[in-house]
Amino acid sequence: MVVALSVGAAAVGTAFPRVGSDALPGVVPAPRTMESADRPLFSRGPVRVDARSRIVVRDPALREVAGSLEEALWRFADLDVGIATTTTRLQARDGDIVLALDADLEREEYRLESTGAVEIVGGSVPAVSWGIATLLQVSRFEVGASIVPRLRVEDGPAHAYRGLVVDVASRPYAMEQLRELVELARFYKVSHLQLRLSSDEAFGLPTSSLDTGRPWRTYLRSDLEQLEAFAISRGVTVVPEIGLPSTARALVAADPARFSLRDQNANPGTVHLAREAVYEAVDTIIGDLAQIFPGAPLIHIGGLDVGLEGFATDPETEAFMEARGLATLADLQRYFTARVARMVSRRGRRPVIWDSPPPGAIPLPVDLAVMVRSLDKSAVDALLGEARIVVNASPLPLDISAERRGSLVDLEAWSPRRWAHWDPERPSYEAYELEESDVAGAAMSVSGLEGFLAVPALRHRLPRMAEALWSGHGAPGLDHRVFLADSVLMRGLRP
Repeated sequence: MVVALSVGAAAVGTAFPRVGSDALPGVVPAPRTMESADRPLFSRGPVRVDARSRIVVRDPALREVAGSLEEALWRFADLDVGIATTTTRLQARDGDIVLALDADLEREEYRLESTGAVEIVGGSVPAVSWGIATLLQVSRFEVGASIVPRLRVEDGPAHAYRGLVVDVASRPYAMEQLRELVELARFYKVSHLQLRLSSDEAFGLPTSSLDTGRPWRTYLRSDLEQLEAFAISRGVTVVPEIGLPSTARALVAADPARFSLRDQNANPGTVHLAREAVYEAVDTIIGDLAQIFPGAPLIHIGGLDVGLEGFATDPETEAFMEARGLATLADLQRYFTARVARMVSRRGRRPVIWDSPPPGAIPLPVDLAVMVRSLDKSAVDALLGEARIVVNASPLPLDISAERRGSLVDLEAWSPRRWAHWDPERPSYEAYELEESDVAGAAMSVSGLEGFLAVPALRHRLPRMAEALWSGHGAPGLDHRVFLADSVLMRGLRP
């Protein structure tokens, strides 16, 4: 499998023209262009999608995403429509919804045209799903019908990576709660849902050869497989994450003979970086991640809050480093990162880490992507200078936890080039902003919250990040658009 994450920027401007005295509906994130397809005089009125309508699928690859639209119409309007999958030019009737692919469009670009039928054409399956999200936002729902204004939309994102990170290990989530997060992500065109499957508190990955303890905190393999299929049908990419080498207390405690330092109290939250048995076990875990999530182009290998206390005085570490020519503990950390990253690459996926290890003599693989939380400006510039994929994961204002969360005002002032941290000990505590950059995008993180609290915490924050990543903050009326979009979303999410 060849894995690539295209990164590009597009000139984005949003137009909200008026037809008569009525403004076209607002959308979050704001589309590149949206214009009326109605006559300025003698209006033909909106398009009505009802029980006589069909979802006409022009490409078999769109069958699953069509099913997600069928389900949405049922949830939003008690509307039951059929799906007609055909590679022929089946004539669309007024009120039909037509889904099609166009290879001439960029991967995430789509067109939506509502004249007699509603037609959504995208450069890929996810792009068609983004068009469906726009359709759901502009529609007015009543029992048994969806009322769609006559309009034309041409749209595409400014940033390729628009992520939501959820710690599902520290606090277990029900599958229904995770499906709600997928729906939330699709509604606001958030492209990646990252599942943090291990933490100090629990190891949530069902792995084939390791007894990781506390099975009631481990997700079922079949549930995770079904969740990924559900996400793919909504255009959302799942990114599995395993916390290594630190924030791994639960894994170390499950098998201390394999993972712990000789002095088990010296560093109980970090796996042993200088033991071959650890690398063999990690390779098994990476293999399980690849099998459980076959559609995931990215696998996140951790790197959060790495602490190497106790390694400097560990005889096994000393011998391991001497045998491999590793001069410093920074080199050991880079060796571990590079070796685990290559395990991911061998399986046709791109490895991702938090921040990056300290400088050292051991090179990191060129395909290693970095989600930056705490690095200073010079380190981010260096990563971009190496042509690495860099994702902004700035704790302020993108973190949501029980203790703190970014304000809506800060989110509206934030840009994907800006970093800040709440911890004065971190390099990014002094906020900085890159003048120009090829940052791939950004990700909002949720940690330490019970599953039922995630959607309430995200309802008004995630759309504001999505606006900045998809179209910038230039479109007017964001507060009002978020309010309207949220009222539609919650009707379908929790009817």
